[in-house]
Amino acid sequence: MDSLQAIGNIIERLDYKQIINLINNYSLLCKQDCLDCWLIRLCDLCFVSAISGKELNLEKKRKKCKSQKKRFENAMKFCLEVLEENPNALSYLKNSIII
Repeated sequence: MDSLQAIGNIIERLDYKQIINLINNYSLLCKQDCLDCWLIRLCDLCFVSAISGKELNLEKKRKKCKSQKKRFENAMKFCLEVLEENPNALSYLKNSIII
């Protein structure tokens, strides 16, 4: 298999030890950067962002992270520019219900 690590198959079902191992390895990888990151509550990166061949790769994850932060920063700048131009531009969201 060319993916990171097999976590099971149709015949033998899920390998829970392998799943826990994968989660623990990714948690260790994230501990270095994510805990103090300003974007942690809004970040949607997952372990797939760190896969390189059959290994988790910190540098690949950091590259994706940098890109994620830049996209979020650009989105925030855009929203602020819109609100500077028209303070009521997003007023329709006041009555929105998030489900």
